[in-house]
Order: sequence, then structure tokens, then C-alpha cells
Amino acid sequence: MSNNPLPATTSISEKKEGEYNQHLTNRNLIIPDHYHQISSIPLEDYIEKLKRTLCETYFHISQKPPSIGSSPSKKNEEELANVLFHQEYASAKRKILSGTPASDYQETLELDLCEKIDDKISMFFSTSFIWLVCSDLLAQEGLRDQSWAALVEFASLETRLEDACIAEEKRWEKLLQQEYGRLANQNLRHLKYRLIDLLYEDCPDNGWPSVKVAAYKLHEKVLQFHEQSDQRSVIKLNESDIQRMITNWMNKNKEVNDIFKKLKKL
Repeated sequence: MSNNPLPATTSISEKKEGEYNQHLTNRNLIIPDHYHQISSIPLEDYIEKLKRTLCETYFHISQKPPSIGSSPSKKNEEELANVLFHQEYASAKRKILSGTPASDYQETLELDLCEKIDDKISMFFSTSFIWLVCSDLLAQEGLRDQSWAALVEFASLETRLEDACIAEEKRWEKLLQQEYGRLANQNLRHLKYRLIDLLYEDCPDNGWPSVKVAAYKLHEKVLQFHEQSDQRSVIKLNESDIQRMITNWMNKNKEVNDIFKKLKKL
């Protein structure tokens, strides 16, 4: 945008009183203006920026829920999600440009790209996806005002999509923590008791400063103990599992929590 009418900076006046703040009284703070910065980005560049963000979101929401023993996402999984996203994006542009109503293509998108995704997330994601494709097509046709209008609709969904993703992630984590709690009283009691021993054996002279510190310092020893036990063949656990699990036990398992409180730094 060659003649951006929006100011490049925003001036904020500080009016602080008091003997020790006189040097700040009526001081003007000049900061870059957010609206000027965004509106200065060429439309096509802004669409590409949003496309990259939406692609990253797709990778996140397409992941399987975490489970005990599951390995972290691999780079090739991210690359595959990237390929699928861009293939679907290119297909959407072709179909809509050839006359397929965008609302009809959204239904196809939900079946093809969002098949195994939570319904609420699928709705927000597919709607955002279609608005971005429409904006892209409008920009290519020179209809820049309409393209920006489509991006406004896209922006109105960003927070709702993010909130839905966060809610789903919390739900997954809650289910995982419940499973850790169940295992503490069944298959993995040997690890719970090993954790209790380590809390005593490795306790700093002035006590454990926090659950986070204790989990970080002890999880490798707990994992090593599991790897050498008979339960290794029954339940596969990785380092991330162990760290989350013993954190859960120190916070929520009464037996472990009571001991941790006893050894906690005062």
C-alpha cells in the first residue's frame, strides 16, 4: 500500500505522579502502530502468511490424541500434513473457480481433510479454510476490497478456532491424567513406590522446591527402573510419559502427594 493513511506510530502519554516518577510525567511513548503494520503488508503476502498459519493449525489438529507409550510427532508427519493441506488448498481453488459453490466444497473438505477431527474444530477450520481460499481467488481477479472483506470473515473465526483447539487439548490431557491415576493403583504400582523411594533418596538438603523440579530430576531414574522391570513388556512408556505421570502422582495421588508435601521446601 503506497499511500497508507494510517499513522506509522502510536503515541501514548504517561502521566505518573510522585516524587520518584517525575521524569516520566507527561512523557510520550512512541510505539509502532499495529494497524499500520498490518495494512502495509501487500494483500497477496498477507494471504500467504495466513495460509502458512492455517497449515500449521492443520498439522496440530490432525494429530492423534496422545496416549501412553505414543512417540512424539515425527518430521515426516508434519511434512505429510503440509502436503495434504496444500493439495486440498489447490483443489479448492480449482473447483471453486470452475463453478463449484464454496459452501458445497466445504462439505467435501470436512469429509476429506477433517474426517477424524473433532466436529467443532472441523467446522471452524473448514470455514476459515474456505474464507481464505475465497480471499485468494478474489485477489487474483483484482477484487481487492472483496478479498479484504473475506479476510475479515476469516479473522472473526481465528479466536474461536484457537479456543476450540485449546479445549480439545485440555480434554486429551485430562483423559491421559486419569489413565495415569488408574495405572498408579494397578499396573504401575512398582513405579509409584520407586518414585517415593527416590523422593526420599534424592531429596535436596533444603527440600524439594517444586513438583516440576522433582519430576525433571527423577523421571530418568524412574524410566530406567521401568525398563529393567517385568512390566516393560506389558506397558510401553517413553520419557514424556514418565515425566507427565510422576508429575500427576505428586500432585494428585494422595500417597505420593502426602510424601512430597512432607519433603517440600518450606
